[in-house]
Amino acid sequence: VIRCSAISLVTLREPVIFGQMGDPDERVAVRLVIGLAIEPKNQVSTLEALIQLIQQPGFLESVANAPDDTALYQVWQSWTLGAARKD
Repeated sequence: VIRCSAISLVTLREPVIFGQMGDPDERVAVRLVIGLAIEPKNQVSTLEALIQLIQQPGFLESVANAPDDTALYQVWQSWTLGAARKD
């Protein structure tokens, strides 16, 4: 049961190798892990918004270059609040 929707961002110092979802033989080096706890009624809209954000030029680079959790939070806030203002 999800009592409050949440998104967590975890940046890894060293990449972790995963098998690509569509092709397990293809390897992907992952440095950003996104955790989602989303109420079922909001899953599709939240995932759509998250995918749009990830596809924005510069977003993933900004996240990767954040030196600490405070900076990462500020990056998240600037990108998400900026997106909200554009809508």
